[in-house]
Amino acid sequence: MYFLPRVPVRNTSWSDLSSTTAEGSDNSSTDLNLTKMPELGLRALKFSSCLDSKSSSSQKHTRLAPASTIGTRATVSSSAKHRPSRATKHLPPLLSAKAWSIVDLDTGDLLWGKNEMEAREIASLTKIMTALVVCRLSHQIDALWAQVVCISAKASKMAGTSARLRRGDKVTVEDLMYGLMLPSGNDAALALAEHIGALLISTQCGSTLRPSSRHRGSNKQPSASDSEKRFVRAMNSIANQIGLRNTIFTNPHGLSQRSNQSTAADVGKLASVALQDHVFSKVVNTSRYMCIVEAADGLPRSIEYINTNKLLALGYEGVKTGVTPPAGPCLCSSMRKGCYQLVAVVLAARSVEQRFIEVPRLLNWAWTTLEAFGAFSSSLAESHRPKRLSNFISRDF
Repeated sequence: MYFLPRVPVRNTSWSDLSSTTAEGSDNSSTDLNLTKMPELGLRALKFSSCLDSKSSSSQKHTRLAPASTIGTRATVSSSAKHRPSRATKHLPPLLSAKAWSIVDLDTGDLLWGKNEMEAREIASLTKIMTALVVCRLSHQIDALWAQVVCISAKASKMAGTSARLRRGDKVTVEDLMYGLMLPSGNDAALALAEHIGALLISTQCGSTLRPSSRHRGSNKQPSASDSEKRFVRAMNSIANQIGLRNTIFTNPHGLSQRSNQSTAADVGKLASVALQDHVFSKVVNTSRYMCIVEAADGLPRSIEYINTNKLLALGYEGVKTGVTPPAGPCLCSSMRKGCYQLVAVVLAARSVEQRFIEVPRLLNWAWTTLEAFGAFSSSLAESHRPKRLSNFISRDF
């Protein structure tokens, strides 16, 4: 069913209608003929033919006809209906987010996006890279997760979201990871940066974070500021290694700094790399975590961390929430279906709650679109080999 467009009508008398002739032209000298009024009404409803017996056969399939009645409903023949193109059928949902992306986790391929290459602040999504640096170094340094970190005065005074750490607290690197990713603790981020940065300096780790024997015996303790800078250098080094071409990190926590920027596409690619680390994946998919810290006075204190990502309760996986006034509400999350896994990123959503609505919308749309394009055909299921999802899609919206 199609509806004719509403046409604005001025206040007029019946005599004004006499200006409409059988050809649809305007003739102000034509007199009103009341016997033609039923014909005018019928002409408004007919699409497949005209009442004029002299009309050519080409007029039989005219889609729209002149209408005197406003809002007249008409039926279009099935052969004349608009058939949307393949791309038109699968338009992405309308979102409030200023930028978004959908990435194939297994390949890191960007599948779809909007303003996905636009550099902007990403708030606490920065912590994805912070955690990845720690995870990568753990493969090079034995028992890194069990190392104890003493919380500095600067870390304990960090503004924003907190892991509730106090000056002089002694916390393991593993517990700091949960304090970093679940409650999005800025204090945990800085504590990790200071500790890991000092390790990188003392072991002279290069861009691959591979320790060297040089300076291992040095008793010189690097300053907290130098350690943080060294950690940030490692963040940018890994960003360059994995191909984040539009990303620059200037701090480990994501608090507002204009130069600390990334894009929706780069964040999706970063998350796809990080989620392939089993420790990272375990941490970001944990809803609650309880740890024991040793206070400065030597007494133990228990802290419970609750994940800020509400989508975990709905079956989604990870990854990280974030919000600052310049960056707006942000969210990176993932979902698996069959042998595929997608990562969705929204940046600068309208509200904190809206981001938890828009990521599921994106992922549900993506799965529906991929299924329509044949990504889940029976022949692929039997092959047991995931193919590049980018082979199945069209970005032509």
